[in-house]
Amino acid sequence: MTILTFRTSTYARNIYIYGTTKFSDIPAEYVQPVKDYAEANFSREQLEHAQEMGYLS
Repeated sequence: MTILTFRTSTYARNIYIYGTTKFSDIPAEYVQPVKDYAEANFSREQLEHAQEMGYLS
């Protein structure tokens, strides 16, 4: 399956910023690209906040 950039960024925002989506809700092939996108594009504070809020479980 082709990984679409717009989906990767949307999934990342929904998981890490808004907490409205979980990794279990997205296709398995997007999990690592979403993690990579978040690490490259979100601040340390945003990543820590997502962890603290339980968005990454």
